[in-house]
Amino acid sequence: MMIKPVSSRCNLHCEYCYYSGKSHLLNIEPEIMSRDVLEAFTRQNIAMHGREAVIEFAWHGGEPLLAGIEFFREALSLQRKYGGSRKIRNTLQTNATLLDDEYCEFFRANDFLLGVSI
Repeated sequence: MMIKPVSSRCNLHCEYCYYSGKSHLLNIEPEIMSRDVLEAFTRQNIAMHGREAVIEFAWHGGEPLLAGIEFFREALSLQRKYGGSRKIRNTLQTNATLLDDEYCEFFRANDFLLGVSI
């Protein structure tokens, strides 16, 4: 599953980005995914997989790091709550401009696979 926790929000606003104009076209201001939506999505995503499945959460955007590190801490807490003994993997696509020591330590400690694109 690909998750866009901040929709099309991004800190770069690149002209070539296919996704950056979506909020303007839809006349909406993208917000950070609420905790209730995050919990419902996590619970449902895990429930639809078998006990032996490897479940992947692919965090995308815009720029998903705009959700903040507490968002990702909560996401992992919910994965543990609903995942039981299932193997869960997290991947994240980022422009890397918001990465700092705290994010890097968190992603390393929690075995995130990061992709960087600009």
